[in-house]
Amino acid sequence: MIVFFSSSAKPKIVQTNLDDKTQLEKYNYTLEDKLNDILSKIDGVDNVSVAITYKGNIKQVYAYENDKNQNSKIVLIGGKPVLIEEIMPNILGVVVVFSGAENAINRVKVTQAITTLLGIEDYLIEIFSYKK
Repeated sequence: MIVFFSSSAKPKIVQTNLDDKTQLEKYNYTLEDKLNDILSKIDGVDNVSVAITYKGNIKQVYAYENDKNQNSKIVLIGGKPVLIEEIMPNILGVVVVFSGAENAINRVKVTQAITTLLGIEDYLIEIFSYKK
């Protein structure tokens, strides 16, 4: 589907509502599960737990167009607003706890994997070993 905009119509960013908090939680759990799965496949890394924190919520960008009076209105298709983009919130930090974290090489491998997968800087990652 292609949606055309008039040159004066601009997409608008809409803050999330209560349902979108659930959407962010689902996104977060899915991402944490994927990280757990991938990190646990690294040699020397066992029993992985990952927690991710975010700044803000998901923002949704909807299509808008101007009518002949230059009033902006949302574009609807089939009675539903046209969603252009969902902007995920920035990651504040990642905490990883795993067996094998005492080994510096394992810590480096996990940090490199997370920075690559999430596109974040390594200073946002904290790694801990399980208590004994």
